[in-house]
Amino acid sequence: MIDTRPRLMVGPLATKTRPSSCNLDGNVNLTQKNTRSSTWLVYERCVAAFAHEQYGDLSTIVQPNVLIKGAISGIDRQIDVMVDSRWNNEPYKRLIIDAKARKRRINVNDVESFEGLMKDCNASHGVIICTNGWTDGATKRAQDAITINLLSFEDALKYEWVWEPCLGDCNKNRNHLSRGMVLWTEFQLFGRGPAWLMLQTGKCDGCHSFHVWCWDCGEKFAVPDNDVVQCACGLYWASVPESKDSGHVGEPESVWLMMREDMDATHILPTVIDRRPIR
Repeated sequence: MIDTRPRLMVGPLATKTRPSSCNLDGNVNLTQKNTRSSTWLVYERCVAAFAHEQYGDLSTIVQPNVLIKGAISGIDRQIDVMVDSRWNNEPYKRLIIDAKARKRRINVNDVESFEGLMKDCNASHGVIICTNGWTDGATKRAQDAITINLLSFEDALKYEWVWEPCLGDCNKNRNHLSRGMVLWTEFQLFGRGPAWLMLQTGKCDGCHSFHVWCWDCGEKFAVPDNDVVQCACGLYWASVPESKDSGHVGEPESVWLMMREDMDATHILPTVIDRRPIR
């Protein structure tokens, strides 16, 4: 059975840095003029960083380019940015964000389409972030459940962010626009004997794999689903989809990142580190 409690966590050490050489479209430097084909991708990633700055903490996840199964449609739905509970599935806390880098203003049709996405994804609130404003009709139609914010492309680039290339298989893609990148989240501290384990996690916006940055040994690595990775500290990291084998009842809702110090100590529950919603 999965233990979803934030075991042994004592709090974040907030930090935000800006890597000078990071390219948010996998190829084009942000200080250079971006091609039309990559502008939307750079904007979406900057909006994800903006969302992390606004909403990110130890109790929530801020995940870019999310794929979840619609509650009504039953099909995969794509969400630019999702803000959700880190430790359990609480749809009433779910917020989704739509990034629209467009020349025209957001209109009523855009709002209604987004409202449909919110209902299908069990989101209690939604935010549309756009580059060129909105119509009066869109504002009236949005009402209380949807917020519309203006964020120009130039202003989006001013937000502090931490993105690095995916360390999984998707970064081998020949098409640079298909190469995923990882948005690192807050530091976490866990008790480990007489000392502390400090780490950061992230998720690739391409292949969606969990990533771990273990500050004890300095290693950064991807943890593919249904796989176990051992870092130089000797810790074991696993990406575990919910299933009958893991003790889950009903339709799978999440994939969990877990850590063990000793794979043979099966009587000790693994420590839950992070969560990725799939429904």
